[in-house]
Amino acid sequence: MQKKRYFISFIGGIGAGKTTGAELISKSFGFTLVRERFPKNNFLPYFYKDMKTWAFHSQLFFLVEKLNQLIFIKNELKKNSVVQDVSVYQDVFMYMEVQRVLGNTTNKEYLINHSIYKKAAAFLPKPDLLIYLKWSPSTLISQIKNRGRAYEKNISLSYLNLLNGFLEKWVAKNSKKLRILTIDTQKLNFAKNHSHKKEFIKMVKSFLK
Repeated sequence: MQKKRYFISFIGGIGAGKTTGAELISKSFGFTLVRERFPKNNFLPYFYKDMKTWAFHSQLFFLVEKLNQLIFIKNELKKNSVVQDVSVYQDVFMYMEVQRVLGNTTNKEYLINHSIYKKAAAFLPKPDLLIYLKWSPSTLISQIKNRGRAYEKNISLSYLNLLNGFLEKWVAKNSKKLRILTIDTQKLNFAKNHSHKKEFIKMVKSFLK
């Protein structure tokens, strides 16, 4: 009998530990790791300086990047399980929504982004497990500063609060459609606490059984 292959992905605020969590799963279970290539997004530094001018460019880059990742994941799942550090859901239903609310994207740009996603999504894999890393926005400010990406230094608490609101609403709305594991990482800080790391792996292992 063919061994079950899994696709796990993450959502969460900026600096919440999505990549760290994905790396732990990859190392612990031998999953293929698919990382977000944010350094390849040449629009990102411009975006954080002038969101209104560069929001659509930056989000379109990330959407295309995620769709390319999902094409790779679809093929990779034929031979191995996969963990992805940032889900396409975060780009389409959270970041893009934030930019629309802030007035940084037009309705036409918003609809173009969603149209591209909807046409592609029907042919691409959905995660067997989506892990939501939950942090308070005020705590994420220090997390972002600690990782030291220069272009992120001006991210505001209000921006993180808005993003967090969309995360919470989306998770609540889709909790019956997708298998979502919510982890309060202020109580289970697997990035810094070894025993918490073991507990996190135990939780994922329980799902894999």
